[in-house]
Amino acid sequence: MKTLIFDRAYLKFPPGLFSGDEVRLLEVFKTQYEDLHDDFVQYDTVTYRQNGYRMPKTGDALVLLLIFGTELFTTVRKHTNEKEEYFRSLRGSNLVVKIGE
Repeated sequence: MKTLIFDRAYLKFPPGLFSGDEVRLLEVFKTQYEDLHDDFVQYDTVTYRQNGYRMPKTGDALVLLLIFGTELFTTVRKHTNEKEEYFRSLRGSNLVVKIGE
């Protein structure tokens, strides 16, 4: 089974989500960092330690829509054509979550 790696624990994670749990990738959206609303960026980057990820301001991005149990959440990844093809091929698949720190 494929792994989805997070460098740290984020507040956006559904309750009860831990390293080793499975999530399902529902969809992949291509967008631009500059088109993401400030509230969405805040939601996506805040961590428990308040040292959130610094998202780029411009360029192509992928928004992954995930589900854990009945809880939806997202993660934003830097776009490359290879990453887009890879993640699109995994839509509908379960992924093992690995959380750093």
